[in-house]
Amino acid sequence: MPWKVSSAVEERLLFVARLIEGEAMTDLCREFQVSRKTGYKIFNRYKNEGLNALTDRCRRPVRYANQLPAQVEALIVRLKRDKPHWGARKIRELLIRRLPGDLRPPAKSTVHAVLDRHGLVARMGRRRTRAQGTPLSQAAKPNDLWCADYKGEFKLGDGRYCYPLTVTDQASRFLLMCEAQDSVRENQTVSAFERLFHERGLPHAIRSDNGVPFASPNGLFNLSKLAVWWLRLGIDIERIKPGNPQQNGRHERMHRTLKAEATRPAGMNFLQQQARFDAFVDEFNTERPHEALAMKRPDQMRERALTEEEASRLWTMIAEAQAASVITKDFADIFRLIMLTGARRNEIVALRWSEVDLDRARIVLPPVRTKMGALNRSRLIALSQPALEILQAVKRRGEHVFPSSVGDQPLVGVNRAWDKVRVLASIPDVRLHDLRHSFATFAVEGGASLHHVGRALGHPNATIAHERCASRAKRRVPREGSHRARAKRGRAPGLSTDL
Repeated sequence: MPWKVSSAVEERLLFVARLIEGEAMTDLCREFQVSRKTGYKIFNRYKNEGLNALTDRCRRPVRYANQLPAQVEALIVRLKRDKPHWGARKIRELLIRRLPGDLRPPAKSTVHAVLDRHGLVARMGRRRTRAQGTPLSQAAKPNDLWCADYKGEFKLGDGRYCYPLTVTDQASRFLLMCEAQDSVRENQTVSAFERLFHERGLPHAIRSDNGVPFASPNGLFNLSKLAVWWLRLGIDIERIKPGNPQQNGRHERMHRTLKAEATRPAGMNFLQQQARFDAFVDEFNTERPHEALAMKRPDQMRERALTEEEASRLWTMIAEAQAASVITKDFADIFRLIMLTGARRNEIVALRWSEVDLDRARIVLPPVRTKMGALNRSRLIALSQPALEILQAVKRRGEHVFPSSVGDQPLVGVNRAWDKVRVLASIPDVRLHDLRHSFATFAVEGGASLHHVGRALGHPNATIAHERCASRAKRRVPREGSHRARAKRGRAPGLSTDL
């Protein structure tokens, strides 16, 4: 059986019918859940007007106290049609001249409402440039992509608000900067990034949200002055979609830890709060294991260059390992050549005699063997006297300079041999590719031109090579007079980058 649906009119009709049959008013009002006053009002309307009195009545006011007279409204409309380009202010002034002096003129808002009601107001759609996200990349190595953001502001003990500017390296989770600022003004942000670029070099790209100062809602393509400066430095800009903080999830997760460990309770002033941020940065980078890094620390994910003492110790240990038959002469020669030329691992391991010009002391690699193959350029590697002597002492045993024992193929087992040498030299965190970084750093420290170093390394983008080499060389000497100088020594070296 379907549900019975009853309207208010039917309820009133049933109420009146039962009253006519003789039921008591009090009992019916209690049953229908209305007051006795309402019950008598409905019954009296029925007696005076019949069944039509039980229908719903219009609730429109009988009269409007401040309603504009129809003649005045018609005059406003007529004036607007005569002067279609005039607005409500000018139409009101014209109306005052036409109306008698004893009649009160309508307000400007009333004139505008009349014009709008008659469709005489051209509504202009608000032009709103909504921010859009850009394609996002995935960092494969340090300095490929930095993530920057302002963590939510909080109040310090002295009542001022603190706006922490944070920058992390996406690949290694290394916290590059956490600086307490009193606002998000663009000039402060530019100064902070300028110091950071001097300390860490330039990344390939920076990812941020669409807020100030990273973006500007009124700028061309939403570009702020900060973003334009990044583009001029050759840094790509990545922006997450509005309302999608998960696209910068690694950085936001760091903010959660930062908030719990460095802001509760907050410092009394900016100096105390910055000291807490500095302690947090040291712990986050050098002590705290990260599950996403297989419980390694961010400083263990960095690439670095050897110190002079480490390079000297490594050179000696290569000779001792060869003398003790821990590694063969071929492996020892490969390691020495990488240290002396800054060549890539495979450029030396797969070296062919046809690519070696002993008379002119150089190696000429064809485009297919270099990272400049897309530019169809050969790579020229100049040989110093020690490197030339190493190659002159190598016996020719086939097409490859360092052939394997089975067939004329490149030597295998280089990584295993390197693992033995770096453990003996007490530098277990140094990779074979870091010898290339060391070559570039020593060259810059020795006064070599950055442009020549970039060309010697065979990097397709010389500008990037300049910044990376300069960054590592500058980090050799602490910047004691800088705004962000650290008081204590022994701080973990900063991120290096892949050449």
